[in-house]
Amino acid sequence: MGGTVDAARRSGRARPLVYPFAAEVALRPSVPRSVPDVPLCRVDEIADGELRHFEHIGYDLLLARLGDAFFCVDAACTSGWDDLAQGSVDRERKAVVCPGCGGVFNLETGQPLEGPPKFPLQVYDVHVVGDEVVATFVY
Repeated sequence: MGGTVDAARRSGRARPLVYPFAAEVALRPSVPRSVPDVPLCRVDEIADGELRHFEHIGYDLLLARLGDAFFCVDAACTSGWDDLAQGSVDRERKAVVCPGCGGVFNLETGQPLEGPPKFPLQVYDVHVVGDEVVATFVY
């Protein structure tokens, strides 16, 4: 087959490459992403300024409360994989400080603000439904 394609290319009659399954793939419906709401705790179970670790189907999540606002991000530091729930809150910057490397992550965006971490944390939407704190978990 390669010789035929090369001969056609040399003669100027090259055909575009056709992938045998391209039409079949194009006709498949897209696979929906699973986006469940995951109840983490009741509002009164987490104090202002507290960091709490949760596990959901193998994913480690960090829930932080600052006043009436809740934030949910990945619980592992992207530098040394330390548990951020063991860290501290920087209220002024709405951030969590890693207990291992001292890196600082913004709780709203997940972006590292200082220290060794170079990569951001995944941020999850979080809201209150009734008296429960619920994270919208995308996987």
